[in-house]
Amino acid sequence: MMVYFSTILLILCFVICNVLGKVELKKDHAERVTFDEEDLAIVVDNSLGRSNLLQICFGSSPDTSFPPCLSGYARVSTEVPEHVKVRLIVNRQGQLLKDGAILSTSSAIRFNEDDTLNIMVAMLPDTKTTVTLPNAHIFVPEKPEEEKENKKESKSATIGITVGVVALVILVIGIVAGIGIWLYRRRKSKKEPIDPPEIIVQSVPKAAETPDHTPEKKEKPPTPKTPEQVSKSPQTPIQPPPQPIVPPSKPELMPPAKTVAIAPSPDVASPLPLSPSPKSVEQPPKEVEKATGKNTVSPKATPTVESAEPTKETNAEPPAKQKSKQDSKKSLQVEKTQVSNMPSPPTPKFSDHPFAKSVAKNSVLKEIDNLAYEETANPFTKKINFYKADEVTRFKLRTESIRCYGMRNGKFTKHNNFILRERFTTRPHKVHVWEKNILKATPSNAVAAADALVDRIERELIVFGYRLEHDLTQNSILWGHLNLEDTEISKLYWLLLQVRPDLFKVEQDVQCNEIQTMPIAMLYALILNTKLNKKFREELVTELRTTTVNIIRIAGQNALRLAAFPLNYLVLLHNKDPSKYVQGRPVRETGNIRFQHF
Repeated sequence: MMVYFSTILLILCFVICNVLGKVELKKDHAERVTFDEEDLAIVVDNSLGRSNLLQICFGSSPDTSFPPCLSGYARVSTEVPEHVKVRLIVNRQGQLLKDGAILSTSSAIRFNEDDTLNIMVAMLPDTKTTVTLPNAHIFVPEKPEEEKENKKESKSATIGITVGVVALVILVIGIVAGIGIWLYRRRKSKKEPIDPPEIIVQSVPKAAETPDHTPEKKEKPPTPKTPEQVSKSPQTPIQPPPQPIVPPSKPELMPPAKTVAIAPSPDVASPLPLSPSPKSVEQPPKEVEKATGKNTVSPKATPTVESAEPTKETNAEPPAKQKSKQDSKKSLQVEKTQVSNMPSPPTPKFSDHPFAKSVAKNSVLKEIDNLAYEETANPFTKKINFYKADEVTRFKLRTESIRCYGMRNGKFTKHNNFILRERFTTRPHKVHVWEKNILKATPSNAVAAADALVDRIERELIVFGYRLEHDLTQNSILWGHLNLEDTEISKLYWLLLQVRPDLFKVEQDVQCNEIQTMPIAMLYALILNTKLNKKFREELVTELRTTTVNIIRIAGQNALRLAAFPLNYLVLLHNKDPSKYVQGRPVRETGNIRFQHF
């Protein structure tokens, strides 16, 4: 390729060197030429023409006239044989020489006052014959000095005006920018002391705490009945230790537990003794041995909450306060686990503002479905060096689609792309929840999600009539399903994995040059390839997210809105929580694998 290019360059240089400095005379077209040497050379090339007469007209006295020459021209006629080149010479004395012999002219050849010569071809031996002056050039008259001075003055005036206008515009812009910065700082300085978020937060708990204390003080006075129970309770605390050994005590405690199960819903201990106080007074005379733990109603509430755990119903701990503290700690632990499992807010969507849509539409990083011939792999183009290319070109290579990458590297022909374009329309598709799990979860969970997604895709596409032997010419029902906006784009990637496996053959090493320069869509498709090593696929998940960080930060969200999947969703995921973007989030397991939505 380099030899071919250098040969063309040498031919062009030779042609340019030969053309420069030559004047080619046209029939019936007068030229005023000048030359620096003593003689003017006239070359008549009749290599492709037949033998005939040649007539050339030279400038002479104004009163001469020799048709077919114009008035004021002298005529010279000579026979030119076929397939030869004839060289004529005109010297400064006005003599015309051919092979050293002087040719006769109808009148004397005269030069102009500025040593220029008027010349014209009146008749050619053949239409293919050319007449050139190799050492002459067309005379260009110089303009008067006054016009030059006027032009210089006008140019200097225009330059001065332009410089003045530019300086004035820069000055105005600087003044406006200075005023804008001053106003911005002034507003910022005014807003800073006004925001008191801490005062508002502190005032809320105070207001919330005050109503909690007041009802306790009001509800505590109506509990004078409890001292009677407290006075009776010291007589029974000696009997509780032997009671947990007796098994029949448990079924007798079940009915009072049902009556008290309504009360423990509020976590306040003071209002509880009001409702069960009459029942608690009536029960001690009937069953004196079961009066343990009835000083307050809270011990009855505790066994009902933990009724599912029989080991905690033992009365080995007579103080009810210890049980209530343990129950409160358990309830707090349940709340903490619930908070830790709470999903994060949903991923934000792209803005519907016209400016954001315009930026996405005019972005150089949006997905395209075809490449120009000079960008594909062919004998007349040179492959782009990724490491020597500029940053914009590298971003375009990393954000292009799978088929454009295949055409650029000779793994996907333009004919295959033509078949695909006839059946599939390039546009953004809805991101499925299983695809989100691959892009959000930790590497190991992401590979598990990819295996589950591939298994589901294979089963669904077989229902729509997928057959491997049909290659890219699958049935119209299948392509109609793939063209739906609600269909995952991963199904198209899986189809390309099956019908074009050579496109995805790579060395299973994340640090190899092919992986380091591969588009984001190709890395995602390799994660879906279940034939690859699991550890390599987990490394691809980390490489996919690490590679996109720099692109997302520099290009911006709106510029990647129409980029090839999954980059158009990864930009939203990164901007939502950059700190957990690369490592991903763990998933919750309930029976079978179910990925957390965050």
